[in-house]
Parts: sequence; structure tokens; C-alpha cells
Amino acid sequence: MTTSPEQQPLTAPPAEWTFMLYTGTIDNDFSFSQHELLTLLGDIEASPRVHFVYELSKPKRTERGRVRFSKEKEDEKEKKKASPQIEVLAEGPRINTSSPKRIAAFIDWATRTFPSRYTALVFKDHGGPNDPPRRVEPLVEKNQTERKWLVPTPALKIIPLEILDDGATDDYLSDRGLRTTLEKTRLGHVDLYAFDACSMSLTEIAYEIRNVASYSVATEESLLQRGFPYREAVEVMSSSEHLGPRTLAKVLATKKPELNLMAVDSSWMHALASKIDVLGARLNELLPARQDLVEQIRSGAVGAGPNRDLESLLTTIKAKAPDLAPTADDALETLKRVCFDGDPPAPGTGGLGIYFPPKSGSPYLVTYGALEFARGNRWASFIANWCS
Repeated sequence: MTTSPEQQPLTAPPAEWTFMLYTGTIDNDFSFSQHELLTLLGDIEASPRVHFVYELSKPKRTERGRVRFSKEKEDEKEKKKASPQIEVLAEGPRINTSSPKRIAAFIDWATRTFPSRYTALVFKDHGGPNDPPRRVEPLVEKNQTERKWLVPTPALKIIPLEILDDGATDDYLSDRGLRTTLEKTRLGHVDLYAFDACSMSLTEIAYEIRNVASYSVATEESLLQRGFPYREAVEVMSSSEHLGPRTLAKVLATKKPELNLMAVDSSWMHALASKIDVLGARLNELLPARQDLVEQIRSGAVGAGPNRDLESLLTTIKAKAPDLAPTADDALETLKRVCFDGDPPAPGTGGLGIYFPPKSGSPYLVTYGALEFARGNRWASFIANWCS
């Protein structure tokens, strides 16, 4: 950076919220700009209680800055209609946007320079299944046993999902990187972790980040450029009622139903994983004799590629395999707790997916074992047996 924000003295007063927006490399496929961000925000009610900071990378340069909503005043309760303005604080050459070190540096700069009571982090870029798998190391042999499928290997280059795909380096941030990057920051945690990207609402991701984020918001579907609710987020954060991360997560998931966003309460993810562990064990009992039934269950659930909607999957299990209905019901009840104590954000909104590849999906399994969710969870061993 031509100006080093890390070295600048603290100038911003403490606020209620610091909202951090980190974008992947802007290219011809990923169209985003300062102008589009300001358009999404519009003229809104805002107050100095909100710090909105960003890092935006273009093919030849990277900039850090903030969005100013109004002149800061001593009375933080005073609000007015404001036309947001971009203030560029630092510029430099383009970076590898998927580098955990660079992402952590941005988060540390933002939370140090703009301190607050609560923090929210949004990643904006392409997201989705790593399909087909790239750079698999080591390659999978057909005669590998179930145990070898699931051994976590430090040398692995890929896992099922990716985000912040950097076009220049062909690098990306993996599922596991979503957690480890935050662990290395000065705070080690954010109150809300959100994804302005496709296919990021997965059980495996929500479980991976459960200890570094109190709440998360994402979609299991294609988000494309349909306008993430940045404006609504700022309005909630500006409220004089001191609305916290739970309310912000719910607002993000409900204000634009067409985005199919799902809000997740991280405190329930361990319980949900335990229920899925039992379900995986019961499904495993159907193999290999009932491969046909398992295929009916997978095909009957909503989803594309290697993922299935978890609520749809559990409902299909109840319909296709009555003996497993109590186990599926148990998991469904916990899924409601994950989605705000049985109060889903809104009818018809998106849900939480889970990894369930086709029977020919064995190339993915060499990477699945690297996820925290897969370690010791019998859903992983069921998937391994199903694919092998």
C-alpha cells in the first residue's frame, strides 16, 4: 500500500459496529465497484455508530477504504438521511486475494483502526463446489479402504468448496481456511460471518466456523449479482436500540427473500453434527444391501451437484425409510434450533445444505476428511462407503 493503514495512529472513535467487506479480484466475470456498492447502500439512515470498511482488489491495484454516511458528531444518537461517500485510505499493487495472510492483515487493520463493540465480516466473490476437483494430492486409488479415504493430509490442496478464487494465481480460500484465517487475527472471532457468494450455506462450513463466528449468513443456491442487503445491514447497525448480531443475522436473511439466504446460530452446530453422526450410522447400515434405497433418498432430496438441502434430505428419509424416521425427526428438531430456536428466518427462504455426492463422487473424498466436521462423524464414513 502506498499509505500504510497499519502504521496510522488511531483516529476513529469506538463504535457499535465495524462492518468489514472483503472482495475477491474484480474481473470480467465478477463485476463490482465503488459505484455499485454506493448504489446498493442508497440514501439511508445512518449514524457514527457504524464503521463500514472495505478492501477491494482490481486486476492492477488494491485499495482499502471506508464508507462515510454522515459527518461524525459528538451526539451519536443524531441520525440523518445520508448519501454515502467513499473515502480511499490506502492503495497499492494487486494482491493474491485468497492469501490468508492478506485477509488477516485486512481484518486486523480494520478492527484496530476502527474499534467497535460488534464485528461483521462479509466475503464477496465467486463461491461454490470445487468441481471438478483441482490439484488433488495424493491421487485416489480405486482399492483404497474406507479408513484411507478419510485420513486428513496436510499436503491436500483442495476440499469440497472454495471462495475468493484468485484469477491471477489460480489460488482460492478453502473451507478450512475460512476458520484458520480468522483464528490468526488479533480478535480471533467475529460476531457475524456472511457470504455474498454462491453455495456457501453448508453444514460443513457452518460447523467449521462455529468457534470463530457467533452467527453466519449464506445461501446454498446461486446468489449471482442480485444485491446483497448491505443497506439493510447498515440500518440495523445504526439503530439506537443497540441491536446485536442475532438481529442483524435475521435481518440479512429475511429482507430480501429472493436471495435465499439462511441465518445460522453457531451455538447449535455441535448438537446438529451429533444428530447427523447418528443418522450417518443408521444410513451406513443400509449399505451395501440397500444401495437402491439410498439412491432414492439422495435423488428425492433437493439439490444439485455434490450437495443436498439438509431439511429436504431429512424429510425424504422420513418418507422413503420409515425405520429411520425417528432419527431424522431428531435431526430436524435440532436444525430448527440452528435456525433461531425453531423460528426459521422466513418461509420459503434457502436452507442449510450437506455434502452428499453421487455414487461416482469418490474423487472428492480424499479432501473431505480434512474438514473438522468429517473427523469422527459417521456421516463421513457413510459417504465413503456409499462412494466406494
